[in-house]
Amino acid sequence: MERNWNKKDEQLKKFTQNNDGEEMASNEGTKISNDENTLKAGERGPTLHEDFLFQEKLAHFDRERIPERVVHAVDTVPTGNFVCTNRWRI
Repeated sequence: MERNWNKKDEQLKKFTQNNDGEEMASNEGTKISNDENTLKAGERGPTLHEDFLFQEKLAHFDRERIPERVVHAVDTVPTGNFVCTNRWRI
């Protein structure tokens, strides 16, 4: 079987773009120098809530729509007539 890696790479090059030199920005337009690290309490401490960039990144990740995981509700209802066979007495 012939591999088409080179053909796919060439096809991918048509749709890629280079963002070198462009500055990253948050949703509010704040310039970001590094989005790979988070603010921590100490050298190995927990992540701080003051790190709004990390919170924003998590929010985007949590709300990402994955088409394979979309829930499709199934509508099931009972059919027929209800017949009471025993009376309840209080």
